Amino acid sequence: MSKFLVEVRNRNYERIGVIEQYTVLDVIPRFSDVGTWSITLSADSPERPLLQVGHGVIIWVEGHATPVMSGPITRIRRDWSASAPGRGMVVYSGVSDESILWGRIVYPFPAGALNNQSDRDGGRQTAGSAIAYLVDKNAGPGAQLGRQVPSLAVLPSNSGPVVSWNSRFDVLGTKIQELALANGLGFRLLQTETEAIEFAVYEPRDRSGTAVFSVDQGNLTDFTYVLEAPTATRFVVAAQGEGRNRYLMGYNSESGSTELVNNHDPRIFYTNGSWAYSGGRALGDYMDDVHHTQSLGATATFTFRGTEISYITENQSDMGQVDVYLDGVHQTTVNCYTSGPRQTQVVMWRRTNLPLGTHTIKLVNKSANKYFLVDAFEVVSAPLVANEWNWNALEEFVDRRDIPIAYRPSDRAIMNADTGAIATASELAAVSDAALEAAYEAAPKASLSLTPVDTDLLAYGRDYFLGDRVSVVVDGEHVTDVLREVRLTDSFTGGPVIRPVIGTQGATETPSLYRQARRIWQALKRLETRH
Repeated sequence: MSKFLVEVRNRNYERIGVIEQYTVLDVIPRFSDVGTWSITLSADSPERPLLQVGHGVIIWVEGHATPVMSGPITRIRRDWSASAPGRGMVVYSGVSDESILWGRIVYPFPAGALNNQSDRDGGRQTAGSAIAYLVDKNAGPGAQLGRQVPSLAVLPSNSGPVVSWNSRFDVLGTKIQELALANGLGFRLLQTETEAIEFAVYEPRDRSGTAVFSVDQGNLTDFTYVLEAPTATRFVVAAQGEGRNRYLMGYNSESGSTELVNNHDPRIFYTNGSWAYSGGRALGDYMDDVHHTQSLGATATFTFRGTEISYITENQSDMGQVDVYLDGVHQTTVNCYTSGPRQTQVVMWRRTNLPLGTHTIKLVNKSANKYFLVDAFEVVSAPLVANEWNWNALEEFVDRRDIPIAYRPSDRAIMNADTGAIATASELAAVSDAALEAAYEAAPKASLSLTPVDTDLLAYGRDYFLGDRVSVVVDGEHVTDVLREVRLTDSFTGGPVIRPVIGTQGATETPSLYRQARRIWQALKRLETRH
């Protein structure tokens, strides 16, 4: 039995047959992105009539519970040469069903006509529910009748941290990809055993401790890694406004940034108790204010983007213990009690060397009738790049007129361009996020591709999947990063091959892999100097 099964569907997503006589099959599913596929048949194959314009394929791998890809035919190429025997070959190529998402734009008012659109769509909700909402309202059953994709079902999701988002005529696929990658989520659009194509959001797993590939373990036959220089290191982000009224923010990815987030910042959520705000304290707190409560189980939650986070509070005799969680995992319990005099702006807990991306810290009051106090959080974003390529600074202009922030020269105010009110911290954070997104995209890149061998202990689709973190031992270095794509091939001459690729361009955690791959090069240089 072949390792791959290729089913053919018609334009109504009905299965009409199976392709068994291909000479070459090439399938590349990609993590939260559009994949590609191609099938080569002999020109005189009796299976050719199945593959018509408007049809598509559903591709399975033996042992997998779901297909690895489904998608339409987008190109048909006929080859013949007098120098080759027979009637030649026909190559059928296509894309994955995720391409549907890149064929839609986000309407600011999804239920309205095109001439009745609002400024932008947006909200504050979990990243998973935001992604599902955008797909449903712009392509799924919740869209206007003329914009609905036939047979598309959108599965609900409540995964990921709570985020603020907005969109105005963005490409749907690009927008949900940004939301997913920034918040540790993935998505796929796939036809399984029914005549419907299902959109689902999922949470990738950390398999770096179990999905380990190495020559010594006998599950790796070859690997290739590549380093690439940055395309930009300094960025000017331009929001709304015209001329001198346009708001501009600079960012240098070689220096990083530090932000003190005060307790009244709207990005901090106070729940599960009776919270009070106290200002003008003149006690030495940051910005002279705090949020506090005595409610057992009261919670303060803050979602940030960075590589380091600190919880800043007070120590005093009437304060108690606080549980600290990071990205849903309990880290420690801190004791804010002291028998001595009051201490302010105390860093009670700090976590460094976080992977680049979005994280959530949650603080929970563990002591009844004791004060739990939040003064501030300190967020550090480590430099994305070092100027080891010995280049001059590379500048890039980032045009983000979709962000409603403008500058008012008369009083040097930064304001909301829609309402005219002074911009809030969360609105200004959108400009910072845009700078970081551009910096991630332009940062040095590293890619590592490998050919593993499925074993009883480790097999693709069963033990690791797209978006999971996996590990590879290369030249003595332990490299860990996200599985970005997998190339599956089969042919009469080569047989079935599965080749994963991690840390490709566009990956939000590419700098992490870049540093690891750079260490591999350095280790290799050391080996060379010994011989």
